[in-house]
Amino acid sequence: MSSFLSYMNETDREIVTAALKGNLQDDEKDDFIDILDRFDHNNIPSPDEVKHVFSQIAHKKLIQKTKFALAARNPTVKSVLKLLQAQPTNKAESDSYKYFKQYIKSQEDSNLRKLLQYITGSNVICVERIAVMFTYSEGLLRHPVAHTCGPTLELPATYNSYPDLRGEFDSILGSDKCMEMLIA
Repeated sequence: MSSFLSYMNETDREIVTAALKGNLQDDEKDDFIDILDRFDHNNIPSPDEVKHVFSQIAHKKLIQKTKFALAARNPTVKSVLKLLQAQPTNKAESDSYKYFKQYIKSQEDSNLRKLLQYITGSNVICVERIAVMFTYSEGLLRHPVAHTCGPTLELPATYNSYPDLRGEFDSILGSDKCMEMLIA
């Protein structure tokens, strides 16, 4: 309850504290009703129910709402795939993009977090989209490049198969250097 009271502004905290102690003054009742309304509680509790009602409100605001927000930021295969924005213009780009989505679908939670961190700089969802651009490098020059400030992934369109893409991404994400930030 003390954490919840700290969450409130000083005026509201004084009114709720008075209500919890059973010392609510007549001139504070309208403000008390307004506080209940702001917390989506439509019934006026009896003096005996005030503590229980505010315990429920505190749980909803401090625990349930926070838990929901955190869950929304945790990456899942489905949520990461929804972030991707790409516009392949030919078969090579379409194939590479298909292989990349297949790679995402094959990831366990820890690797999915690592992939997200490689692309966005964070292992939780903190962006609205990930732009996927295509490059045409080959041989030793071929590798995906992430720009975390965008966030943008430069995906080579020169992968001939899913195992080719998987091998390069596994190599990148398996390296300790994959999380180093390089500024050119």
